Amino acid sequence: MDMARRQPYAALAVDADPDLGFADIRALRDLAEFCETYQVRRLWEAGHSWAQIAAWAGVSAQALHKKHAARLETPTISNHGHRPRRTGTAQPRSR
Repeated sequence: MDMARRQPYAALAVDADPDLGFADIRALRDLAEFCETYQVRRLWEAGHSWAQIAAWAGVSAQALHKKHAARLETPTISNHGHRPRRTGTAQPRSR
C-alpha cells in the first residue's frame, strides 16, 4: 500500500477485490492508449515526422510507426490520403 501513496493514480488499481483492481488497471490502459493515439494523430496530421513524434513519446520512431501508421495513413474523407502541411514549430521537450 506504500506504493499507492507514492503514485498519483495507484489508488485506482489497488482495490482488495481483484475484479475491481484489474478493471481499474484496464481502464487506465485504455485511457493511456486513447491519449497516445490522440496526440500521435494530432501531431502527424500537423505535419510532424515520425521521428519528432517518437522523441516526444519517448519511444523509437520504428516502434511508433509500427503501432500507429496503419491507422493514420488510411485515407479519410477529409484528407484523401494526404496529410495537411505542417504549421507548427513545436520541438520535443527535454527531460
